[in-house]
Amino acid sequence: MPTSDNSAPGGPITNRPTSEATTSSLLELPIARHAPGHRLFGTLYALWTSLEGTPPAWHRFDPQSAAGTMAHAFIFQFEPETGRYRIPFMGAELQRLIGEDFSNHYLDEIFPVGNLAGTIMRLEQCRKTGEAFLIQKKTSWAEEQQIVFNSLFLPFTDEKGAVTTVLAAVDFGNPIVPCAYEPAPAYGSSSLSQ
Repeated sequence: MPTSDNSAPGGPITNRPTSEATTSSLLELPIARHAPGHRLFGTLYALWTSLEGTPPAWHRFDPQSAAGTMAHAFIFQFEPETGRYRIPFMGAELQRLIGEDFSNHYLDEIFPVGNLAGTIMRLEQCRKTGEAFLIQKKTSWAEEQQIVFNSLFLPFTDEKGAVTTVLAAVDFGNPIVPCAYEPAPAYGSSSLSQ
């Protein structure tokens, strides 16, 4: 199995997510309603929707035009030959919050097993549908602290028109929808996604 050029981060990481929350704690939000006014996601979403193509080509995206938000973003690249996701970029603010730089590593090398399955499921949804989406999720973090985070997933195509790149921006601790977890619908069944 191929690995990245860098060895996987080692040692205990105290700021990594400790487990994937159950699907009942994941809420898919209507992107057109919530992304534009969000302090981090608004810029990225507006830029993505302004680009030609649905989804747009990755080469048309200029990270400098979203410089203020890229510190909160991961870039995931799907490699068809291996079936794996590589992380060529992890923003500085995410590095600070998590305590590690996952740039130039494969997703399956560095994400905890419980978190890996949910992350791959969301990346695959974005890659296969070519649609952007926004989620809010409650999860266990370091030392079993419960946090809420929001993620905006934006798909981009390669030169052949296949979605191989997903930009995922993450906002920790600022719920978009208050009290969204009592009760929350199962993933993909939200009545809010209309």
